[in-house]
Amino acid sequence: MLSKPTQSTFYSNPLVIGLGYFLLIWLLILPSGFNISTDMIGFWGSDQLDTISLHWAVWNPSAHFYPDGFNFWTLTPNILDHIAFWPFQQTLSFPLSINLWWIGVLWLNAMCAHWMIVQQSDRHDTAWLAGIICLVGEPILREINWGHAPHSMCFPIFLSWGYWWKWEQSKRHLHLMLSSFFGGLVGWIYLFYVPFLILIMVPKLLSCPWKFTSLWLGGICLMLLPNLYWVWHVSSDMTTIPNPPLIDGQTLVDLHSNNWLWWWNPSPIDITSQLSGITVFAVGWMVFQSKATRRQASFGLWSLFIGGLLLMGTTTPVFEMVQAIPFLDRLQWPERFGIVALTGSILLVGYLPRSLWLIPLVLVEMPLRSENVPLHTVSMKPYECYRSLEHTQGAILSLPIKSGPDLYNIHGVFQQMHQRDLVNPFILPPFISPPQSWEQQRREHWMLQIDGEEAISTLSASELYAKGITSIIVDRNWVPDERQVQIIERLSPVLGEPQNLGCIYHWSTNDNQIDLDEVSIDHKPILPKVHSIQVPLQ
Repeated sequence: MLSKPTQSTFYSNPLVIGLGYFLLIWLLILPSGFNISTDMIGFWGSDQLDTISLHWAVWNPSAHFYPDGFNFWTLTPNILDHIAFWPFQQTLSFPLSINLWWIGVLWLNAMCAHWMIVQQSDRHDTAWLAGIICLVGEPILREINWGHAPHSMCFPIFLSWGYWWKWEQSKRHLHLMLSSFFGGLVGWIYLFYVPFLILIMVPKLLSCPWKFTSLWLGGICLMLLPNLYWVWHVSSDMTTIPNPPLIDGQTLVDLHSNNWLWWWNPSPIDITSQLSGITVFAVGWMVFQSKATRRQASFGLWSLFIGGLLLMGTTTPVFEMVQAIPFLDRLQWPERFGIVALTGSILLVGYLPRSLWLIPLVLVEMPLRSENVPLHTVSMKPYECYRSLEHTQGAILSLPIKSGPDLYNIHGVFQQMHQRDLVNPFILPPFISPPQSWEQQRREHWMLQIDGEEAISTLSASELYAKGITSIIVDRNWVPDERQVQIIERLSPVLGEPQNLGCIYHWSTNDNQIDLDEVSIDHKPILPKVHSIQVPLQ
């Protein structure tokens, strides 16, 4: 353990540290010209749409499958990201709410990594390098780009480590309890992070008296008991082991496995766990200078080594051995272990004798090498007209109901803007069935007529209104032009001509038309690229 007095410098001031990381996020991690109010952070992919849709749906049970709705908590074994997002959702408009949440996650991760290294080395120069390595850490940024909210919230791992350092120095039971508390808390964010943390801690736990090891592990187990109750009794369907189909003869584990150059590979960007080459070289030079330094840094080297082996998946037999352990057999995504390797690299920089000179090099290197820096964004300006539905009453039916892969839960994203209940379903995992009452409604004569599966005969606006459906919409950006024409030709004789609100066509079943003077009707935008569909609910 390094023991040096903490230097009181301008860059050790908490306000400077907090502001510094915020500016780095704004200037380095976010793209230039980013508009926090209208641009949404992340790719427009299936997992991103799931996350945004669930953030609204868990607090609004009738959000989809109107009128009976669905208990979306049964799909969320990881609940802290939903709880943390709720205040943003209640007070801010979308996408400002989700953007501030992502920025807050990045900022909190970096601050906690910085604090952890200060507890380790009493030095803020190495702590700044650690925080920056965390900010540009590929395992975190790729999860944000793909919308994997729980996997990006790794700050309790750093807090658990930091309090362990404090306990080693003070031997106060409070610090050991806090280390155990945050170790258990990380399981409420993403359950797999608990075995990941224990894996990182193996060298420390083996060298520590069994009494304290038992206390630490016991505290984590106590913290996890309510979480395990939630998983097995509330979201028990999600404990099903996924059985995804073979893709070009490869399993999901095969597709998500990396190789021996994982620390350098910048792609594929959805599994990359690359590290700063400059930092790897500096740490390697430092570690192998003397046996004493190597012994001190053994736990960081262990995390870097075992994390790297595991994220390679089928490239080595180690991942298969891990999957033989009960519960871990559900882990189909080797890249998740990238957080173990990243934590190892952060722990190692605490032993660098001089590190300030490395910071500008890392800040230049990673944006040049990484396709996840800066973060990707999608403009939501083309969809602003959805806000005009916010003040309407009743449920919304978006046609066609069978959306297809290009509209994978996209209705739930726009729901953040209009905040109305949807008749449309939420795309559920393959082993979970929709509500039986909604399935029956889906086969009713009036629903088959309006969705174009049967010819319209007696359908009227008053019938729809009686069922609580006050708005019918067609998205002009995502629904193909010929399909739009077909829907308009079918519904216009019954419901009249639709209102053109710009991004949608709108029919009202209760004469509650939208004031067009308050709607900005823009030209039809170019669609963002839809990235390949991943297996949901990772």
